[in-house]
Amino acid sequence: MKRRIAFLTILMVLFGLLAACGGGQTTNTPASTTAPAPTAETAAPAPVEETPMAEGVSCAEPVKVGLITDETGALAIYGAHILRGFPL
Repeated sequence: MKRRIAFLTILMVLFGLLAACGGGQTTNTPASTTAPAPTAETAAPAPVEETPMAEGVSCAEPVKVGLITDETGALAIYGAHILRGFPL
């Protein structure tokens, strides 16, 4: 009985290894190795200095930013880290 279980176990491990190592054909290989030329959609955005201000925008009022985090409970340790990193 023990020999039969050992044989079946070894056989299952062998089939598992063969299935994991079996290489199938891949159909999504790239046609070329060069990167495509950047387009207007994929190009880097313009630096902030070159961006013109929008009409009617003013900085007279402060911008309010909120933060939701855990200060108590099981996730309080992460909340403390988030609160320390938020001012950055």
